[in-house]
Amino acid sequence: MTDIAKSIPLWPNLQPSDESPEYLQDGCYFATSQPYLETFLAPYNPSHGAVIIFPGGGMQALAWEKEGKAIAQWANQTLQIDAFVVHYRLIPNHYPDPQYDARQAIRLVRHNAQRWQLNPQAIGVMGFSIGGHLALQLAIAPDLYPPLEDELIQYDARPNWGILGYPVSTMNSDLAHQPSTQRMFNGLPDKEQQHACDLAQWVSEKTPPLFIFHEQGDPAVSAQQSIRLMQHLQSVNTLNELHLFPGNKHSLGLAESEPGNVRIWPTLAKRWLNSAQFI
Repeated sequence: MTDIAKSIPLWPNLQPSDESPEYLQDGCYFATSQPYLETFLAPYNPSHGAVIIFPGGGMQALAWEKEGKAIAQWANQTLQIDAFVVHYRLIPNHYPDPQYDARQAIRLVRHNAQRWQLNPQAIGVMGFSIGGHLALQLAIAPDLYPPLEDELIQYDARPNWGILGYPVSTMNSDLAHQPSTQRMFNGLPDKEQQHACDLAQWVSEKTPPLFIFHEQGDPAVSAQQSIRLMQHLQSVNTLNELHLFPGNKHSLGLAESEPGNVRIWPTLAKRWLNSAQFI
């Protein structure tokens, strides 16, 4: 096991916000303005792999307990890889700050790969809801936004694999989850912003394999988003998997206490990772 700090800032030179500091309430973090990685180390990591996790929360919170900590512990114990939960910027910060935080997160892990005894070619992402959008951006269009002066631009920002739970893949008005979209953009996105965030259209042969799960009646993020995304993915990579489960819930996390088959998604995801030899 390597010696990695529990909390690692993404932008050490970022000036503190005048807003209230980040705080934890009811299993969620609020008011994140100083983005950072939270480290969860596996007791044994034979593949030297790692996963970078983006919890959901609609841009007003980070669903840390259910979609951050629990997922990281599952990655440590079941996948036997190290995990990093990204505390990306929330409101009153807006687009494209979270997108830049996501890109810097994976570059920071690769920058430290040798020192942390990680394989830089075995780095995956996991994302849920709006956090799924950030993970998808890295997988599909990591270089969509111009680089920042203090960004680690010499490192590849595209992951080697991705696992996505009920992800936001578009913010176009016909399928968008309006509350998170309005928080992301501090209002409705203009046409150019909608185009940039409609990630399915950017799928290419460079997009790594993705595992996606969604409940068919999800009331917050339409399952049609994942169906449309898969239609684009299947044309470039046969390793992708989409699982549509019966049900009408959002914010499932590991789904351990949920009724029906959705609770098996972690088992299916591990089998997918093993069969593709990602771990």
